[in-house]
Amino acid sequence: MSSLTRYGLTSCRGGFGTRAGWSDCSGVGGLTHRIDGTITWRPRAWDADSVVDELNLLLAAGRVNPVSRAIMLDKFRQVQEVDSLWEAVQVAQELMIATAEFHATNNHRLTTNLRPTKVETESTNHGYKAIVVLYMYGGADTFNVIMPYGDCGDFDLYDNYRTARSNLATNLTDMLPVNVTPVGSQPCGTFGLHRQLTTLQQLYNDGDAVLLANIGTLIEPVTKAQYYNPRANPVRLPPSLYSHNSQQEQSMTVHAQELSAHGVIGRMMTSLTTQEEKYKVGLYSVGRETPILEGVLPPTILDSNDGVVRYVAYNRLAEQISEMTKFEGSSVYAETWNQELQASLRRTESIGNSLKEVDLTQDWSGASGFTRELQQVARLIATREQAETDREAFFVSMGGFDMHFEVHNSLDMRMRAINDALNLFVAEMKGLDVWENVVLVTSSDFARTLTSNGRGSDHAWGGNHFLIGGQVSGGRMLGKYPAMLTDQGEQILTRGRVIPTMGWEGIWTGLAQWFGVAEERMGVVMPNRNNFPPDMILTEDEIFMPPSPPSPPMPPQNPPPPAPPALPPVVLRDDVTVSVVGAVCTDASACEIGYSLAATPRIQGLSP
Repeated sequence: MSSLTRYGLTSCRGGFGTRAGWSDCSGVGGLTHRIDGTITWRPRAWDADSVVDELNLLLAAGRVNPVSRAIMLDKFRQVQEVDSLWEAVQVAQELMIATAEFHATNNHRLTTNLRPTKVETESTNHGYKAIVVLYMYGGADTFNVIMPYGDCGDFDLYDNYRTARSNLATNLTDMLPVNVTPVGSQPCGTFGLHRQLTTLQQLYNDGDAVLLANIGTLIEPVTKAQYYNPRANPVRLPPSLYSHNSQQEQSMTVHAQELSAHGVIGRMMTSLTTQEEKYKVGLYSVGRETPILEGVLPPTILDSNDGVVRYVAYNRLAEQISEMTKFEGSSVYAETWNQELQASLRRTESIGNSLKEVDLTQDWSGASGFTRELQQVARLIATREQAETDREAFFVSMGGFDMHFEVHNSLDMRMRAINDALNLFVAEMKGLDVWENVVLVTSSDFARTLTSNGRGSDHAWGGNHFLIGGQVSGGRMLGKYPAMLTDQGEQILTRGRVIPTMGWEGIWTGLAQWFGVAEERMGVVMPNRNNFPPDMILTEDEIFMPPSPPSPPMPPQNPPPPAPPALPPVVLRDDVTVSVVGAVCTDASACEIGYSLAATPRIQGLSP
């Protein structure tokens, strides 16, 4: 909004204009940059009182409190005196849109109580851990990301896959094979990854990645019979299956039946900061707000290109905003604004200052798109020691997965972008010596129909994902991959929609435990967990390797040899006596010859 008042509707300087077309921001100071629109308002009178009162009427219905009004008048006159009248008018607009009255519609009466400074949870030296969520918007066709390949026993699941997918099927020669252990845990001993995911294949073979089979939104386990005849076989289904907005929300809240639920990570972070064993946390989303981070603690929204978006007028107006938000008020909505404004300004300034000092270990030059998002995550992880955070969560995303009209080329392009970004990100985490403390998990609205619509695939349900990280007990597929992919399969509905064999609770339970959520809080963090049998819930021990044991204590050192006995003073002359320390003399004459030049009065030891 501050950018809007000064530079027009633009993407420059933190603005929210479009990035389409020519948008060089180097000329923003001279207003020669791309502008989508401008504010044409001019005051009817140009004195301070008239300008501030007219803005108050237009932008806040005349409700601005007297304290804030006085602060704006004072700043207006200061700027007019040292700069220009037009600059003063712009400053008045910036301050007006920073008031609580601009953002809340009820009356806001100030009290005499000073607003207490919010005390953040201190780091408790638990060590550092981070979760990165890669969300694929649109419903990724993940049955072309993880596919049956071979060693399928008596039933050829790859042939069954080709039958189900028809023109959407991937050839064996275009897959990257990986072996599944333990033998017999899945319908096939070998599965194929999308051909572009070479980094995932390498991580899987190195034991740093697990594949997550047939996961999706659930309230409780669902069978095919229950789905088709819910009255005879009562079962609770997630609301609005196959709908983008509903399934995005439910996959991020992991509380499908509760429409107003906080995000699963938001609940985790609330628990970590309020349970008996507390953690200092940070939440970040690159490029957009997201339900998965919603909770009591506000996340920081990062720009994929510029990182943390700092308030462009902070250096000029921080003092005035601090005074305007100093006192508590009567309106809960206005109070929320003032509290969050103070907190966000402190947070973004602190993060911005830390990021100035960051030096990454990899060459990120030329990074764009999704790779830039992971670069911002890497930069923030690099500040973990300055921030003194114990737990951090990051949300990154890629769009374009709603592939109704074509699958192969579109999926190929996006998997290549994901692979290249992951390759650089993993190398960076290893370079920062934090790979053992970081995991990245994929997610999406839903998977897509196994059957073709003639050109592409449509909205479906359960799909396949992956989890990578240095502490992951990898080289395995977790969950249950469908044993048959045509309509006769136990999990296969019409159009090749797959009933999930594991809800999102399955993976997020183990991640929450790994993050440190106390067991007594798990019922709040995972409200539906007890609806599922143990084999549909993955615990921390099933996902991760046990932490490395502490190094054994150093063995005791051998005691030093006993010091030689003290020697009697050696008399060189009547007026000089030398006390010999740490030397062995055969007789007085040898000492006299060896040290006579160094001998002076009051010497207590000898140095050659």
